[in-house]
Amino acid sequence: MKTMNFGSLLARGAAAESEASTGETRERINAAAFRLFGRQGYARTSVADIADAAGVKKPLLYYYFPSKEALYQSLFQQSQALLGPLMEDALREAEALPHLPEGRAATLLAAIIETLLRLARENTDPVRFFLAHTFAPDEDRPLC
Repeated sequence: MKTMNFGSLLARGAAAESEASTGETRERINAAAFRLFGRQGYARTSVADIADAAGVKKPLLYYYFPSKEALYQSLFQQSQALLGPLMEDALREAEALPHLPEGRAATLLAAIIETLLRLARENTDPVRFFLAHTFAPDEDRPLC
């Protein structure tokens, strides 16, 4: 059995704390960027705005994301990963509804809309970001 000294235990604890802090910092940056890009658009949101809202310095933001565009693309992928499975669940739920010869389309559409509204209420900033990206003019968003 390998024995550990006090110094190595402290170093391990510091490394674990640093990993937790790293995840929290990245999440703060993501949350601030979702909110700002969703409300202001890509062109009107600066890296300084995101860093200020996340409570970090610009160099730390650049440590996690090499560019504003890379951050935006990461958020776009996250929003797709969130919305895709939820939409698939909504379709499965709608398909499980009793089949009505007339009104089936309306029933399916109502179920999908209800799911989308629930999703929007529970994930305001990622949904706002995704919709802002979808409807933004081409010049106000990077290619994703």
